Amino acid sequence: MAATEHRHKENFRRLMRETHEGNMDVVDELVAEDIVTHGFFGMDATDRAGYRSFFEGFGAAFGDQEFVIEDLVAEADLLVVHFTISAVHRGEILGIEPTGRRLSWTGTAIDRYEDGKIVEAWLYPDYMSILGQLDVLPSGVGT
Repeated sequence: MAATEHRHKENFRRLMRETHEGNMDVVDELVAEDIVTHGFFGMDATDRAGYRSFFEGFGAAFGDQEFVIEDLVAEADLLVVHFTISAVHRGEILGIEPTGRRLSWTGTAIDRYEDGKIVEAWLYPDYMSILGQLDVLPSGVGT
């Protein structure tokens, strides 16, 4: 594996570990100022402050997070991760009041790097699983 791909993997692991532990300062170090995100729970960002705000809001909504990297692949300027996350729904998100339930879901994320920083990110969590566990889907949907 090339040094660049190895660095992307290590930086991603660090970013996820530290943001899920509540250290948002790591975002300033590893994310480009003009990052653009797609699919972030309806909270897409067009700058680093928005990206950081997403993780702060996600942390407030979901406590006791356990983020597990199932697969991590990097090639050239792209990194793809398949993950599992479990967390307790402790705060409002997407207009859904906290339930206190422990949820678990899988997802995929794709990050594009320039000069060692994430400049674009796509997030594809299993929204149907999340919404189903929160009991906000109409009867029969997602089952």
